[in-house]
Amino acid sequence: ALPMAEERRSEVTRGSLRGHRGDVNSLDFSPSVQLLASASEDGTVRLWDTRLGRAIRCIDAFDRAAVQLVGWGAPKGALPNALWAASGKSILAFDLRSTDDVLVRAPSLVQAFPLEEDDEISALALHHQGHSLALGDDNGGLHLFDITSPADGAVALDQRAKVDAHSTVLSALAFRPQSPRDLVSTGLDCRIALWETVDMRKPAWAALMTPNSDSLSTTPSSSTQQSFNPPFVHTLDCHPEGRYFAAGLGDSSVAVYHAPSRSLCRRLQGHTAPIAHVHFARFHPELLLTAGNDCHVGMWKLPELQGAGKSGKKARRKASASGGDRGPEGPDGGDPSNPLQPNFFLPHGRRINCLASHTHSPVFFVADVEAEITFYDTARLDLAAPHADGLHSGG
Repeated sequence: ALPMAEERRSEVTRGSLRGHRGDVNSLDFSPSVQLLASASEDGTVRLWDTRLGRAIRCIDAFDRAAVQLVGWGAPKGALPNALWAASGKSILAFDLRSTDDVLVRAPSLVQAFPLEEDDEISALALHHQGHSLALGDDNGGLHLFDITSPADGAVALDQRAKVDAHSTVLSALAFRPQSPRDLVSTGLDCRIALWETVDMRKPAWAALMTPNSDSLSTTPSSSTQQSFNPPFVHTLDCHPEGRYFAAGLGDSSVAVYHAPSRSLCRRLQGHTAPIAHVHFARFHPELLLTAGNDCHVGMWKLPELQGAGKSGKKARRKASASGGDRGPEGPDGGDPSNPLQPNFFLPHGRRINCLASHTHSPVFFVADVEAEITFYDTARLDLAAPHADGLHSGG
């Protein structure tokens, strides 16, 4: 268990969005409007107006098959603000400007995805400039597509590259913001790889994760150390500004990397079970959210992210001119050997699948093994409060 002071819990307001009839697998916010998309085991994708707290559209175009992944396209590109969803071996795109119907049954594009018989799409990433789509599969394959608009006005996917990126399931993908050519992949082979999309023959950089020495599993009733949990890499997110990315591992730790120097900044330890999802809060430039199979959400205010966002651009230019921005040894980096406790551990009560947030409000959304989506309003939470305020990271 991860006990927490009761008075700190009262600082967070909890609510829910109801409409799905099965587990919610994936969440993603539109980059331009406050629309939240959710993908579910019930075979639908729903769009939520989070200001009103209700679903405004249900996309039922998957023949009742579970929808694993959902993602919004960029405001620009071949299909602006398109909604993309992966179900089994298929990737579908929806142009939501084309109809005012509440229920959309026919996708504007259906792309057959050539995979092995027992293979499915396991990861999805859309380029922030709107011209590329990356997909991962259960055998570790990475597929890179160009999104194009032929003369007839349709939208097509032209495969640019296919590489065997990982030796087993490719678990997550992310294009690095502010860096048009960088794509990061993670796998259950314990590897993280950074690819330059202009040359996909081999990764530009890769790291093999090793077990964290602090990640020995324990039984709930005893502190006796049992065994190492393998550091499978389950999840990945890039900071909106692009200089950092975080990976959640099976040994219950989170690795934070400084992307320009490709160096490890921190190995965050606090959860007591494998990490299910990591997410840089879009409403707070220094906040990393982590979800573990221990049914808790960790909120970490990372010192190395100070100055992120628009207000920090001048400071970063000054640091760069003086030799900064070099990762752990520069002004932007943390110390991997210096343990950092989370500012807040929030008990959720169910195993978590996904986290999401938007820039416009201090609220984050949680998808888990139930049909409802939970949201937490952190407006009253003082993230600058001391870590020792009744908070324990383990036990």
